[in-house]
Amino acid sequence: MNPRASLSIPRRIGEAHEVDYSKPLDAAFGSLARDRIPVRSMAETDLHAIVAIDQSITGRARAAYLRQKLMEALHQSDVRVSLVAELDGLAVGFVMARVDLGEFGRAEPAAVMDTIGVDPNYRRQGVGR
Repeated sequence: MNPRASLSIPRRIGEAHEVDYSKPLDAAFGSLARDRIPVRSMAETDLHAIVAIDQSITGRARAAYLRQKLMEALHQSDVRVSLVAELDGLAVGFVMARVDLGEFGRAEPAAVMDTIGVDPNYRRQGVGR
């Protein structure tokens, strides 16, 4: 018996087993955190909020370190992936990260997460999950 004889190949888009990702979520699946908490690309203007969040977590003022990491993440990374989460119109979480596409003879991309923080007042709300 030909193993391909049992395969069902759609004749038109939308037929058979094609997945429609535009459909509303099934009741069995909850919404993703990204759907509940707005997340956007980090900007230089976020530095003050990032320093405040970090200080509330660590108890130390690390403005110079965070400024340096922010500049690296925004201007020295091959791909910008640093993000800020907002709730109630405020920055409540951040991740400073970068993707390097290879260096020193290494041809594979590598992701590095430098710093992550969630405002203690917004913990347990899915911001950093």
